[in-house]
Amino acid sequence: MAASRVKRQVLLFLLGVLIPGVVLLGFGLMLIRQESELSQRRTADLLSIRARTLADSVEAWLETGFVAISDSLQAGVTTRYPARNPIIRLGTFSDGVYADATSRLPDPHPLAQTAHSNFIRAVQRQEFGRSDVPGAIRSLRTRISSENDSTRLTDLRIRLARALFASNELTLGIAQAGYALRKGVETVDIFGTPLALYAADMLLENGEQGEICDQLRPIADTIQWITAAAAEYLLDLAGRAECPADVSLTDLVAETHLARHVLELGDRLITDRTGERWAVVGENWLVRRVDGDRREAEAVVAVRLDRIADWLEDSGVDSLRLAHTPPLLSERDRILAPTFPRLVATFPPAIQPLVSRASVFGFAVLLVLLITVVGGYLLWRDLRQESKLLNLQSQFVASVSHELRTPLTSIRLFSEAMLEYGATDAEEREKGLRVIAHESGRLSRMLNNVLSTTRVERGTMTYQMAPGDLADAAENAIEAMRREYDEAGMTVERELDMARADFDPDTIEQAVLNLLSNALKYASSGGRVLVKSWEEAGHASISVQDFGSGIEPKEQNRVFERFYRISGNGQSRMPGAGLGLALIKHIAIGHGGTILLDSKPGAGCHFTIQLPLYA
Repeated sequence: MAASRVKRQVLLFLLGVLIPGVVLLGFGLMLIRQESELSQRRTADLLSIRARTLADSVEAWLETGFVAISDSLQAGVTTRYPARNPIIRLGTFSDGVYADATSRLPDPHPLAQTAHSNFIRAVQRQEFGRSDVPGAIRSLRTRISSENDSTRLTDLRIRLARALFASNELTLGIAQAGYALRKGVETVDIFGTPLALYAADMLLENGEQGEICDQLRPIADTIQWITAAAAEYLLDLAGRAECPADVSLTDLVAETHLARHVLELGDRLITDRTGERWAVVGENWLVRRVDGDRREAEAVVAVRLDRIADWLEDSGVDSLRLAHTPPLLSERDRILAPTFPRLVATFPPAIQPLVSRASVFGFAVLLVLLITVVGGYLLWRDLRQESKLLNLQSQFVASVSHELRTPLTSIRLFSEAMLEYGATDAEEREKGLRVIAHESGRLSRMLNNVLSTTRVERGTMTYQMAPGDLADAAENAIEAMRREYDEAGMTVERELDMARADFDPDTIEQAVLNLLSNALKYASSGGRVLVKSWEEAGHASISVQDFGSGIEPKEQNRVFERFYRISGNGQSRMPGAGLGLALIKHIAIGHGGTILLDSKPGAGCHFTIQLPLYA
């Protein structure tokens, strides 16, 4: 019967909790996975849309800059940054020919004038061929006094300064070189090199730095083109003069090198109308390709990657870079295709909601899992307790059967003897009747415990409360146990003072009988039992103290459980059903009181029933 009940409970748990829980768990995990995949797909689609929108915005911005440069070209502007446009103009493409802006020189060049060229050659022969430096100085001074072109005048002063330095006239040489340094910023020689650079070089060679850095900075800041060689020359002079770092100078050098790279592109500069409009040059530049069949002049322009990144600063892009082929992309990277197939934008991580659907699904799955685990644990605990209870009940039945058999056997034997042989001897008859009465009392107490325990379990236990003295109940219980104590050779000592309380005499007497019976069974080696009653601190108390082996501390909290039997030292073999102390505790609680235990191994047990003092 018990086994079938356990199987039924397990089956109900499987059908009602475990199987639905597993199914829900499976569905929950599947939904979490699908939601995660959908979230990743939505994020990827959103990034792709943002990348296409961003590519269109960048293309529109660059085309606007290109149109502005084209308009300035039509107006005759030839600067690198017309109207401070972030897009630079590298040159012009017209009739299939590319003209590099960095190589443009004044035409005709002032220094190429025949008279000036003849004079310079004559002075050079005088200075270097005949070693007539003073004569060359006089000739140059005479020429300077009559020259009115700024470019030729600056060139003459540079040559005069060199001659003065050669003749150790340092002060005069520094003055002429300084003048050329200040005036030569906006003039270039026939090679495209600003004349101020030659003056700065002479001053540095003669240990004079002075205002070199201040005069070189305008060359770096100029929006006019210089040649790549001149840019390198300028960078070298700035380093020798120990000028502070200048971004404009670095940009100028980088842009002149870019112009040279674009010059080497050739046909790759011409778009085929099917490929990308903006070509990648180097690691940092985008150059706009041109239409090769156009007859009117078309500007060739470029933009640096960091300029695009600056323009995109408020567009929600973390970084911008030129990708290698094939590009190595992370989850947050997107190529700005098809317009810029090598331009990669890195977007910030998507802002996740505080509570995502995956989190809700996950919480639901965890809740189902928790309910399943808790349900399984509760079922395991109930089954364990029920199995333990069934085992205890089985032991209880065996113990009660054993205990009932002994008094019933004694009653039956003495009754049959008296009926068969008669009662010829009054002493023998009295002895038989005494045995029958004693065993009947044992049966009554045992049955009372069982019946009281049953009523406790059913909740039908009632008490007939009446004012009285606990000492009287204790005296009645002692008298009921006198014969058994005498036969066991144990004595009962009394210290019974008045203990007034409102109690049910029968149940309190039953409780004291149970304590005396336990003392007789478990503490016979002590030889005596002390029964006391007293009033103290609002309580009426009655106690039974034995001097036997006592109870181990680990078992003291369990002795009041139903069917529990103390183990060890042969005590588990003592007769009894394990109901006495549990019933005593219930009786004490039912009277609004409690039961206390004070025990030490080897020093016996001291049980005290405390009830509210009768007012």
